[in-house]
Amino acid sequence: MEQAEDPNDLVEVEVRLVPYSEHSSYAELCDFLRELKPVRVLPTVFGSESERRRMEKDFCRFCDKKEVGREFVKKMFGGGGNVKTKTETEMEEKQEEKEIEIIKVGTPPDETENENINDDSNDDNNLMTMMNMGFSKDASMSALKKRKGNVEDAVNDILNAPVKKASPGKTSPTTHTSKSTINDFFKPTKNKNKKQKKELPPTTTTTTTTTTPTHQNALSLLKNPTARDIRPNSRRKGLDLPPTEFQFLVVLDYEWTCDSSASVLPHAEIIEWGCVLVDLRSRPAEIVSEFQEYVKPKYNPRLTDFCKELTAITQEQVDEGSSLETTIDNFESWLRQNGVQVDGVPMSYAVVTWSDADLGSTLPRQMMSLNIPRRDHFDRWINLKVLYERVYKKDSRGLRRCVEAIGVPFEGRAHSGLVDARNTAGIVCDMVNKQSFRFMKTTRFLEEDGTMVGSKTKKT
Repeated sequence: MEQAEDPNDLVEVEVRLVPYSEHSSYAELCDFLRELKPVRVLPTVFGSESERRRMEKDFCRFCDKKEVGREFVKKMFGGGGNVKTKTETEMEEKQEEKEIEIIKVGTPPDETENENINDDSNDDNNLMTMMNMGFSKDASMSALKKRKGNVEDAVNDILNAPVKKASPGKTSPTTHTSKSTINDFFKPTKNKNKKQKKELPPTTTTTTTTTTPTHQNALSLLKNPTARDIRPNSRRKGLDLPPTEFQFLVVLDYEWTCDSSASVLPHAEIIEWGCVLVDLRSRPAEIVSEFQEYVKPKYNPRLTDFCKELTAITQEQVDEGSSLETTIDNFESWLRQNGVQVDGVPMSYAVVTWSDADLGSTLPRQMMSLNIPRRDHFDRWINLKVLYERVYKKDSRGLRRCVEAIGVPFEGRAHSGLVDARNTAGIVCDMVNKQSFRFMKTTRFLEEDGTMVGSKTKKT
C-alpha cells in the first residue's frame, strides 16, 4: 500500500518483481514490459540520481498510456479548477486592455461580438490543450464537439474508447487490434531508420483478432532459467569474503638423477630436497627457516658423472640419505615446528616452485612407483614463472637471468636444490615487498588421474 496525499485515503499498488539477471538480455526485458504495460517502472540499481531519472524516462515508453493520461487529467482538473494555458492568459490580458480603452473612450462594447470571440478562442484553446496532451487533431475535435468543449470529458472519452473486435469467421480490412486502436488517437511518430511496411494489395483481406495483454502472456516472453542460473556458485559476489593472502610460502626445489647420453629408467628420482619458508604475516616478507635433505634413489642408486658434475652432489651424500617416504615425513614435521598448519582447510600456506616439473611430474611419478599415499598439499602449487611474467613483464627463461634482471643478486652455486630455493625466494620477497603483490591462490593443481590443470607459461 502506498500513502496518498490525504492520510485517510490509501492507494492500492500492485508490485511485480521481474526475474531479470545478468544472463538476461535487454531486448527480453523490453518485450516483457511492452506486453505487461505497467503504470510505472522503478529502477532499483543505479549510480546516481540523474542516472535513475534517465532510466525511468527511458522505460516510460512501455508504460500504460491510458493510466498516464488519466493521471495527467487528474492533476490538471482534479486539484481545484482548470489550469490556464498561455493562450488563455493572453486573451484575458487583451480583454482587459479593451475594457480599459472602452472606459477611456466611453463607448459601450458590443457584447455579442465579444461572446463570439470568446467562444472561438475557448474552442481553439481546448483543441490546443488536447493536442499538447498527444491526441491527434481529428480525434480531439470530434471528442470536443461531442462533449461541447469540455476538455476533461473529451479526454476520458478517448481514453475509455471501446475496442472494436472482429467477428469470428468474417474479414474486415478496417478491423483494428487493441494496440492500433489506442495508437490511432495519438500523433504518429516518424522513424527514418525503420522501413515502412508495404501495403497489401486491394484484393487481399486479412483477419485480425483482438488480444488483451495479460500477465501470463507477458511472463511467457521470459526464458526459463538455465542450469547455470540456478546452480550454487562457489563464489557469490558481494556476500562471500574475498580470498585471503597465504600466511606462509614454501619455496621448493628438487634435484634428481640425470644423464647426458641416455634416459634414466624407469624414471628420474629425487636426490636432494631443498626448500625455504617465507613468512607473509608481516612486512617485510622474509625467509625464516630452511630445510635440506638428501634422498637415496631406489632404481638408480649410482649417480652418473654428469649428474655429480651438474648438481655437485656426491655419491656418499646420497648413500647416507633417507628414503623418499622418510624425507616427506621429515618435511611435514619441519613445517609443523615452524607453526605451519599442514592439514588445515583452507590451507594457510602454498608451495612455490620455479616451473611445473617438480610437483607436476617428478614427485607424483616417484610416489606412485613407491606406493606412497598422495598428499593434498603436493597436489596444488604456484608456478612462479607464470607470476614473474605477469608482474615484471619479462621473459622467464633461466632462474639466474630472471633474478639478476630485477636487481637481486644471485647467491650460491646453481643446480643445488637449497641454493635455487633461496634465489627463487628472493624473487618472492621482491614481489611482496617492492611490487606489493599478494599471493592468494595457486596457479596449478593435479586431478585424480595426475593431469595438470591451471595456468602455465607460454611456449617459446
